Formats: sequence, C-alpha cells, structure tokens
Amino acid sequence: MMPDPLLPAASTPASDDCACHGPQGPEQTIGSLLARLLPGLSAVEGNALCPLRQARGRVLAEDLVTDQPIPSFRRSAMDGYALRQEDCPDGAASLSLPVRGRVAAGDSGLGLPDGPGAVRIFTGAALPPDCDRVVMQEDCDSDGSSVLIRRIPAAGANVRLPGDDLAAGSVALTAGTRLDARHIACAASLGLSHVPVRRRLRVAVLSTGSELTEPGQPLPPGAIYNSNRFLLATRLEDAGFEVIDLPAVSDDPAQVQAALRAAAACDAVITSGGVSVGEEDHVKGAVLAVGGRIDHWRLAIKPGKPVAVGALPGPEGQETLFLGLPGNPNAVFVTLMLIGLPLLRALAGTPYRPPLSFPVRLTEGFRRKTGREEYVSVTLHPGPDGIPLASRSGHGSSAQQSALVAADALMIVPAACGQADSGMVFPALPIA
Repeated sequence: MMPDPLLPAASTPASDDCACHGPQGPEQTIGSLLARLLPGLSAVEGNALCPLRQARGRVLAEDLVTDQPIPSFRRSAMDGYALRQEDCPDGAASLSLPVRGRVAAGDSGLGLPDGPGAVRIFTGAALPPDCDRVVMQEDCDSDGSSVLIRRIPAAGANVRLPGDDLAAGSVALTAGTRLDARHIACAASLGLSHVPVRRRLRVAVLSTGSELTEPGQPLPPGAIYNSNRFLLATRLEDAGFEVIDLPAVSDDPAQVQAALRAAAACDAVITSGGVSVGEEDHVKGAVLAVGGRIDHWRLAIKPGKPVAVGALPGPEGQETLFLGLPGNPNAVFVTLMLIGLPLLRALAGTPYRPPLSFPVRLTEGFRRKTGREEYVSVTLHPGPDGIPLASRSGHGSSAQQSALVAADALMIVPAACGQADSGMVFPALPIA
C-alpha cells in the first residue's frame, strides 16, 4: 500500500476508444513506461528482524555495516610453514629450520616456543605474531621435526591481512538487496543471526474469463484450464512475494468489481484477461467502477499490447497498485517479466536494474509486421563463433504455451524490423 497518489496520473484525456472510458493514449515502449512509473513508487512500510535461515528471498531493509575487519586477524592463505623474518637471510636460496610448533584453523597461534624455527600451518589458520610469511608445503621437505625450505618466500607471501575481505566500517550488504545464499552467507560471516528485512509484499492474483476451469475438474465444451493463475502465482512466489491466490471470476462486471474490492486490501493486484476492447473485456471498466483509475494501457510490444496499469482504492486512504495483464499465456509471462516484476520489486524496496541482454544469431528467418517490439521465444544452441544460435520455438502465437515451455530466452526484434533474416544477430533476455 502507498499513500495517494500511487502512480503519476496520465495526462491524456479520456477517449471513447477505450472500453473503460479511461486514457488510451499512444502505445508506449517498456522503457518509457517504466521510466514514467518507477520514480513514483516507494517501498512498503514495515520492517522486521528475520532469522538467517528464513531470510532467503527477503529484501534487506538497512545497510549491513561491519563493526570489525573481515577477517579480523592475519591468516595463512595455504598449507605450509610460517616463517619469521629473522630466520630468512637475504640472498639465501634454501633454508633448513626446526619445526617449533603447529597451528591449525581455529587455533590462536599464540603460546608457541620462542626462537628460530618454522611453524607448521594450515589454510585459514592464524599466523603466529612473530611470523610474517608462509612458504607453501610444495616447496618444502620435512621429517616432522625439521623442514628444508627449497624456495624462501618474500615477506607477506601467502598471508591474508585483517580487512582483506571487508574493512571495518564498510558496507557489506546494501539496503534493497534481495537476499540469496551469497548474501545470507555474507551476513553470517559478520556474526549476525538475524537481519533487518522489509515485510513481504502482498500481491493478489485474479484470473478472469468465463472460459476458465480449474485443473482437476471436468472440462466443459469451449472451456480451457486456468493456467495463468498458476503461472502468475509461481513466478511471484519465486520473486519473494506473498501471493493471495483468488478464485477466478467469469466475464461478469459485478463479479469482477466484487473481486477487485476484496483484492485491494493487498499491496498490489494483478489480473489476467479482460483488458482488451472486446464486449466481454470488463476489467478496465470494473477498475473505474470501484473508484480506481487506469493511467496507462497500451504497449508497443508483442506479445502483450493490452496492459493496464493504474490504482485501486485501498484501506485508510491508500492506493493499491493495479496491473491488468492480457489473457494469453505467453503475453502474461512476457508482461509480468518485463513490467510487472520491476514495478513490484520497487514496491518491495529493491532498486530497478535493467535486465542484461546477450546477442543471439537467428537460424531461420521470418517476416513480421513493423511497429511493435517483439519478444520471440527461442531455443538456444552453441554457435561456432561463441554467439548462441537461436531457433524460434512454436509459431509466434501468444497463446502457445508449448513455445514458452521449450524456450531458453526471449529474442528481442526491434519495432522497425520487418524482415528477420537468418544469420541476423538480435539481443535476447534469459528466461529464469
């Protein structure tokens, strides 16, 4: 939930061409839409201390700052022998010394006998206070009581100094980080058992369509199973959000309105289906009927042209982010990945990072209409020059789930490209 207004309202006047009598406006690119929306979103309020073992997928609420250097002591970088400076004469090619002690990882390195001699030491062990270098065991011959050092290392060799990883007072993890195994291990290395996290974003998922039947039920004539519900819920849970999985509603304005009113208690509402201009597309009109608004509607992309972004009235004068996605499965996947997740992550407190693309080479050409940027599901194979070879999966229909299932990436064809020829190189985004 965010204070009113959640999003900057569109300046385009209402148009009768839009089924909901809301702003239609020109088709926008994904970049222009996000550039307009993201600055107006602030993270949800509410922090908590979370045990490390439960922190996976949570968003860090505060910077984690080290209160001591990491590591906090000098330690050996390898197995070998720790040496004193005074035992290493300048210019000597080799050296024989008694072994005066042994230090393993976890030992303090204190209390060893004084005087000349090498100290048997192991990777990660604390360096004895009077030693300044470590010779690797591969350069030594030892009978246990003495050691022949065939190559004398320079001062500081194979020694990790305090703060070699993180200096005292440095930021180990920044606020807004979505925690995974790497970050949790880093927090543990600081001695933390709990980390401050933002509360999970609560996202309601609502499928619309009279044709939808839940899996496990008999399939009536003309009906399809509701797969979008599971696609959305699973992707959102993978992204770390708390999903409120609502029952599907038919193409009935009253049912859609009632469902939206109930869903608006969450931080965000995502619907699938009913956002185009057909007579049975009631979602945009229902948003307006319950006191919400549609700020942005059409995108210059394929699949996913009809995407409605706006707000619903929430409790206590707050607004709830509304995102209305198309009904076709590929379009749902693409628009959630490229628009929905960036907006939701901003609400969850994670700064936006544009997705990184990589080049792919098309194996078989195809013609297409210009005017919209197209995200083509492709399978990838190794290419002779290091650029992956991309083959279209399926035939480009936004309703083909089989194409999406087989795909490794989304190949991006620019809006002005009317002929994608074999051998052409396009950017692609990994499907993950």
